[in-house]
Amino acid sequence: MMKCRVHYFLLTFLVLISLGCNEDETRRLGIELVTLDEERNERNEFSTGANVQFMLKVTNHTGEEIVVPCYDLCAPIQDPTFLRVYRKSKQKAPIFVGRPVLGEVFCATANLQCPIPSRDFEYSAGAAWYDNPENGSLHPGRYFTDYTIDLQGEKYYTYTEFSVK
Repeated sequence: MMKCRVHYFLLTFLVLISLGCNEDETRRLGIELVTLDEERNERNEFSTGANVQFMLKVTNHTGEEIVVPCYDLCAPIQDPTFLRVYRKSKQKAPIFVGRPVLGEVFCATANLQCPIPSRDFEYSAGAAWYDNPENGSLHPGRYFTDYTIDLQGEKYYTYTEFSVK
């Protein structure tokens, strides 16, 4: 009887481990907000008048391709709090200066799957500062944007800070 319990315990343990690996697949992803110049080079210092691009960068840290729903990667652009840019201030709370997205955006990726290559990255949701015609130049100073994305039930906090000179 003891042998049966040990075997049952080991079998249950192995099944739970294999199920856990599949469910935790998104944890092997790194998600961050990044700023890019007009040539799509990642940087965090820009000249006044530069058309700063803001992108959600998804990095696969594993040795195999990971596939996630494209909608999950696109959905943040539909959220009016995504890519809200703030100017840092020493005297008071950060000052909201704008958002590179104007109005509502629709993600037409409902049932598509997005592969994230092994040990590589993809840029997903994002926009350039002047995509919103209401935005003026970013004046010299320090700026930031942050967002929490929900990817297949996992929450990822993202933050990027940049300066304009």
